Amino acid sequence: MDCRRLTLEACTHATQNERLPLQAVVQVLFFEQLQLRRVIAGTLLMAEGGRRRLPLQRRWLQVAGRAAKSRVQELERECSSLKKALAKLDEGDDGEGAAGEEEEERQRQRRRDERFGV
Repeated sequence: MDCRRLTLEACTHATQNERLPLQAVVQVLFFEQLQLRRVIAGTLLMAEGGRRRLPLQRRWLQVAGRAAKSRVQELERECSSLKKALAKLDEGDDGEGAAGEEEEERQRQRRRDERFGV
């Protein structure tokens, strides 16, 4: 697969496809990064008075922005689900939470006291 010939949509899809081999995904990301560097360098040249084709650069920046936004949303969803799972674990433990742990600690302390005759 020649990553340099992929369309913007194909690159975005390839980076998000879990079934592709890792090497292919890394290769796509590498070429996207190279293209993004060229775009940024071209934008800097434009600021200095150089002339480049802006529509292509804008499209690459838009795709990169959308991919980043998609990844952020995915990570936010994952974070939210992990927080919910953690809250369930805190609540769970057979209906015991922090209070259950305190009770267990008290019982351990009582057993120690009984063992040592305190």
